[in-house]
Amino acid sequence: MGAVVFAYDMVGIGDSTQTTHADDNVLTLQLWDSIRALDFLMSLPEVDRKRIGCTGESGGGTQTFLLGAVDSRVKVSVPVVMVSAHFFGGCKCESGLPLHHGDDHDTDNAEIAALFAPKPQLLISDGKDWTKNVPEVEFPYIRSVYKLYHAANNVENVHLPDEGHDYGPSKREAMYKFMAKHLRLNFENAKQRMVGLTKRIRFWSHSLSRYLLPSIRDLHTP
Repeated sequence: MGAVVFAYDMVGIGDSTQTTHADDNVLTLQLWDSIRALDFLMSLPEVDRKRIGCTGESGGGTQTFLLGAVDSRVKVSVPVVMVSAHFFGGCKCESGLPLHHGDDHDTDNAEIAALFAPKPQLLISDGKDWTKNVPEVEFPYIRSVYKLYHAANNVENVHLPDEGHDYGPSKREAMYKFMAKHLRLNFENAKQRMVGLTKRIRFWSHSLSRYLLPSIRDLHTP
């Protein structure tokens, strides 16, 4: 497709072993990792800073719309099987902090995803998990927000009623097409194939001594 792709581990998984995934701060740490991943990509001379997309499934879907909400550098967003108005995820990395409910606020993932308007966003949902109602509930709401920006055509939903909670070939194909359309990539080159891992590079975006992170508004200065 002509894209540079960077996949990074969730906190406490794979090479990201500075703490465990059960850490009470895992949502904040993971979002910080996502921001730092963008910083890394932006440092590469071969990366076009004006054509940055983000996608992920399940917990990666949560990170996709959270990153899109707090970092303006993301230009195209494709959260997969995670945008739901009634379910926030059963893990601390998604709902471990009072992100959705508090003494002075009440929100849900559909509202957070809508913060990406008016930039291009594709919601991929299925019929066997908490995204089964997206075509009738979450997508119409998010599209109504896009209409306020006169950008209703910038948000789409691909719903796969016979599929489940995964990032299988049909979901990836929908993502490839959307990314290619809005980032001016070559969809015909998006072929499934085995890619040999030639080397491993570890990227450390935080350490155990940096648990006290700055506020969200201070995480990134454009």
